[in-house]
Amino acid sequence: MRAKDSVIALALFTASTAFAQSRAVTPRPGQIHGWTVDTATVPLSGAQVSLKGVSIPVRTNERGEFRFDSLAAGEHVLVARLPGFSPETVSVTLEDGENLDVRIVLRPLVVTLAEMTVSEAAAVPARFEAFELRRQRKRVGAQFITHDEITKRAPLVTTDLLRRMQGFRIYDSAGVSVAVSTRGPKPTLRRTNTPCTLRVGVDGTVLSAVALNSIPPADIHGIEIYTGANIPPEFSSGGPDSYCGLIMIWLR
Repeated sequence: MRAKDSVIALALFTASTAFAQSRAVTPRPGQIHGWTVDTATVPLSGAQVSLKGVSIPVRTNERGEFRFDSLAAGEHVLVARLPGFSPETVSVTLEDGENLDVRIVLRPLVVTLAEMTVSEAAAVPARFEAFELRRQRKRVGAQFITHDEITKRAPLVTTDLLRRMQGFRIYDSAGVSVAVSTRGPKPTLRRTNTPCTLRVGVDGTVLSAVALNSIPPADIHGIEIYTGANIPPEFSSGGPDSYCGLIMIWLR
């Protein structure tokens, strides 16, 4: 080969090699194409998707799609946000010139409500409001048994609830249980030793005769007990009976 031809061949080889090397080292832009969906795989439109290093986020279309073009190879971090859903972060690795598909699943945002306190009075039916009001005022000498206490104790008969109360004793009178005051006999002009039996009322009305155990405990909302002159005016008739006391039963 002549020297001139050798020089030309060498020049062509060098140029070809340089071109190949330049193509090998020139990075090719890549692309990330993705979708945002909920946990039921329903596309989410209007979600904001941001890409670390890209200042302007994009919005997903009606099919939940988004796209980022002209991206360099390497790791990329995507963050998707949508009101009502928890933000989701996804890291992906993009190869040189790669077109990568990504699906981002957004989970509904769980909102924890602040603890609420419901007062007992707010949940009480209107006909029990007076009972609850007297109970909350803590009238001197008054005793109350609530429905919660009745449920907790689960008594077999109503007198099982009353035996632990103060100011009277439960006695059997001709097969009927009655509450007898510990204040002594009923005051009378003849000074007889007549037992001072507490009157019994139901739902605000004082009755002339009612057996305590004729009312099942499960039917009772509450009981208020007065063992002397502290009986509320709306229940007091005056006279010796008021001296003995009163058991007022409120039915559910």
